[in-house]
Amino acid sequence: MLAFGVNPFSVPAELSSYHFSTGYLYQFKIDVNSDYKEDYVVQVTFRDTTAGQNIHVRVGTPDPTSVGAINTLMTSPTLTISGPTETVINDPSGVQVFAGQRDDPFVFDVGQYFRIQAGTQDVFRAIPSSPLGPLRGRPIGANGLSGMDSFAGFNASYIVIELPIGAVSPGFFVSRSGVYNIWGTV
Repeated sequence: MLAFGVNPFSVPAELSSYHFSTGYLYQFKIDVNSDYKEDYVVQVTFRDTTAGQNIHVRVGTPDPTSVGAINTLMTSPTLTISGPTETVINDPSGVQVFAGQRDDPFVFDVGQYFRIQAGTQDVFRAIPSSPLGPLRGRPIGANGLSGMDSFAGFNASYIVIELPIGAVSPGFFVSRSGVYNIWGTV
């Protein structure tokens, strides 16, 4: 499964104002032979329609002249899938695609971070006994928590793609070393 988040700090009450850019090429690049050049690419573009946005996914091998920092749309993808955003698109090949707003999964206590930076606290959660002695931090509350989620209440726009290995082509995504290098670009 591949997941790519953009548009952080989206306010749920204003969901209709957040869209994926129709002028960008969103890509997952996959290196299976550890040469740090993509061997396979999952490309995602969006189109505005009167009913909302549509996602278009292309999966395949990039043109050898289009690897690295050069990002061009594949002309002969192995697999293509299209459909509306904010729904799960199920392809007969077993591939599933979703693009839309979801709760931001990251948790970070920004206030405590700034207290640590200022030297008034040592760590996020108080540690009464450590090899370094007691470390100052937030106490554990009655609810068992010791921090504040600064991302709570915000969403992000996600592109999530599930690609069963056999759904694309024989040998696709097979790594001889067992190491897969995967990164995303916009």
